[in-house]
Amino acid sequence: MPEVGLGIGRNQAVIAGIQQEFLCWYDHRGNRYLTDAEQA
Repeated sequence: MPEVGLGIGRNQAVIAGIQQEFLCWYDHRGNRYLTDAEQA
């Protein structure tokens, strides 16, 4: 969604001991927005 400076992509992480793949938001520079849990 270039008109608002956002992109969507996939990321992988271990959550609760399980390898998972999830969708996440990226800014116009390609930096992923962190979840609340990741920011804590």
